[in-house]
Amino acid sequence: MKRMLNMTVTERDPRPDCEAATAGPAASRRKVDEQRMSVVVVRDAETLASYVRDWDGLAASAIEPNIFYESWMMMPALRLLAGGESVTVALVFARDMLNPSGAPILCGFFPLEAPRAYRGFPARARRLWKHLHCYLCTPLIRAEGARATLSAFFEWLASGSKEAPLMEFTSIAGEGPFRRLLVDYLAERARLHFVSDSRTRPMFRLAPGATCYVNTALSGKHKSELKRKEKRLAELGRIEYKSLEAGDDPTAWIDDFLQLEASGWKGRSGSAFNCDEAQAKFFASSAQSAFREGRLRMFALRLDGRAIAQQVYMTAGSGAFAFKVAFDEAYARFSPGMLLEVKRIDHLQSNREIEWLDSCAAPGNYLSNLWPYRRTIETVLVGAGMGKGDFIISLLPLLRWLKRSTPFRRPAAR
Repeated sequence: MKRMLNMTVTERDPRPDCEAATAGPAASRRKVDEQRMSVVVVRDAETLASYVRDWDGLAASAIEPNIFYESWMMMPALRLLAGGESVTVALVFARDMLNPSGAPILCGFFPLEAPRAYRGFPARARRLWKHLHCYLCTPLIRAEGARATLSAFFEWLASGSKEAPLMEFTSIAGEGPFRRLLVDYLAERARLHFVSDSRTRPMFRLAPGATCYVNTALSGKHKSELKRKEKRLAELGRIEYKSLEAGDDPTAWIDDFLQLEASGWKGRSGSAFNCDEAQAKFFASSAQSAFREGRLRMFALRLDGRAIAQQVYMTAGSGAFAFKVAFDEAYARFSPGMLLEVKRIDHLQSNREIEWLDSCAAPGNYLSNLWPYRRTIETVLVGAGMGKGDFIISLLPLLRWLKRSTPFRRPAAR
């Protein structure tokens, strides 16, 4: 017989007045009571802000890092990028076995879009929220009590399955701890699921020992060509490779990046941050917060003191996420972006601050030729409860087969 959780769903804060679960030595000694879990539903950013200390503690203890769902990036996104979209956050709490009367422990963070019709089916689905600049939607789940946390979340989904019989885990890491946790949960309960999308993107992994990553990734001809371009660029002025340091002013770096990005094709197409005030504020706010946390990394290739290529990434535990890149197209013939990338790889290899770097890049990105490793990103559809959702999921493989096997026929000319 399967063990049932004593799970409750509430709109109220389960924490005692003026008390919050925090990260730190005391928090690390806590033990999750898997039998006593509750789900708190938050529907506005102001209320969610009161959970930031708990939220940060959860992110530091999560089974899988995701900067896009951490408070310092998610709060600006909710305030600036959600627009009129309704976002609900399901927070899973557990009691502390060592101190049952104390503050509960935040164990799960699931930001969700409001239920909407799923691909023309007469059924609605909840989805993990993915805004314009979010490249990973893996939810934050505390390592302690991870299975019970996921079970509590699914029980909450089941309680609202009439409203939304489907749940879409959008853009999650296909080989990560959360994906394995989800696979085990679904297998143990014989739950149907459907992988609606699966693709890979480049990923940097630290080479062992003193191995030169660039020497193995690039051919001799390619390396010689890059050296030639660097030499020709140096004929135009003084070139420097710079990195943002702890004592620097991040505002100047952020402004330089925004201007550089807007000067190129993104500016012409209207997709640069500076083309939209809310997006520019989101980038600046997230970068400033990451800098205060000691997690912002920015690199620049400068010609006579002016940036002609820049990269931005943020660290998370033993890894990092590449966020944005930009270069001055007037110098495209010198490949400034690739020159800077080679320097960044050398820096990562010698510094050894991180073990991996997720490119967050679209398929076909130039990094595919430079970074041999790949990260799988998947979207998984699951029934929120038994019945209608499972029936739809059972149909999807057949519909996919029919779509691929039916030849496309042009309408007859009249």
